Amino acid sequence: MKVIKNNVSIDYLKASFTLPELEDGIGLYKIDFYVYLLEILGFQVNEGVMSDKGLNGFRSRIELGEYILILLNGPQNKTGLPTNMLEMKGSACREFDKRNGDWAILLDFLLMFNCNFTRIDICNDIIEDEPGVHYLFDLNILWNKISTYEFHSRGFAKRTLFDSARTKDGTTLGKTITFGTRSSECVLQIYDKKAERTVVAKEEVWANSWIRFEIRYMQSKANQFVLRYAKQDFKDLQLLFSGLLSELLEFKEPSDYKLRHPTAIVQRRDVWETCPWWNEHLGNVKRIKIQNQHSLETTLITNMKWMRRSVSKALSRIAAADPDNFFNFIYDLINIKKDNIETKDIYMINDFRKIMGMKKYSDEEVLNEIDKISNSIKNMKEK
Repeated sequence: MKVIKNNVSIDYLKASFTLPELEDGIGLYKIDFYVYLLEILGFQVNEGVMSDKGLNGFRSRIELGEYILILLNGPQNKTGLPTNMLEMKGSACREFDKRNGDWAILLDFLLMFNCNFTRIDICNDIIEDEPGVHYLFDLNILWNKISTYEFHSRGFAKRTLFDSARTKDGTTLGKTITFGTRSSECVLQIYDKKAERTVVAKEEVWANSWIRFEIRYMQSKANQFVLRYAKQDFKDLQLLFSGLLSELLEFKEPSDYKLRHPTAIVQRRDVWETCPWWNEHLGNVKRIKIQNQHSLETTLITNMKWMRRSVSKALSRIAAADPDNFFNFIYDLINIKKDNIETKDIYMINDFRKIMGMKKYSDEEVLNEIDKISNSIKNMKEK
């Protein structure tokens, strides 16, 4: 019986944000964003452990559970406010999963509050638990294909192969294939995860083999990935990863021309047939390219998706618990911030209306529409 796991997961996240309320003297535990963030992460506000021991330019930090970090009072942004950061390394991501965390809700929430994503890693782990049980390919097959240039990649100026270096005790670190460089905003790495965990982390790994495909997005590419993820009507991370990997890399079967002219310098690898086992691994998905997207274009759409996923259940509970006052509650929600509508909010509204093919609103028309909706709700609650 085959015992093979083919999992996709988020394995690193860094997102920075500002908390203007802190500058106004409001305590951290009274700031809505912070309270909501902790709730999504699976913690109560009193569970965070504050430490004055800073990290990477941040003056203090909050530790949640064993691994999740919120770094506070870091470098100032362009507006002069100190930045803060949510950092979740691999262990923190697994802790979030164990707490039944929902990545779609977390990323949509951070996006809705205009957080800046500086890094996000998405990994595909292929784990074989039993000796003699093999997946569609192994790391040696991939290594040989790349060594002989029997592949086609997009957007990478460099690829590096690091062979099985041995440590002093004779153990091997395993093969590593890297596309991209330290300065790249997108890096694809394929490596022997079992060797990495055994040698570097000094852990005992029971798997027979463990291959990891890891896509790392940094800076603008990280933000573009989250925007792309938010635009999906579904949140199938495995399907999304397959589409991304298909865009970045294809393993190819050499054409007859290469077989007849093995020393030819120019080889049209892009027209070679893709290896059947690679198509089977990816599932014959459509390629997905991460590219620049206008952030305002997705903000309101993201707001609505986040509310459907995260707020709808809370509203249902409120409606069931106190049906007589439910419309009063909705009326207050709409009106409480109406006087704080800013120019950027008007831009956001009109950007959404443009996408939907509707006419542009003036500032006055926006406020009038809010009043109309408020009056309609008021009439409903009076009935």
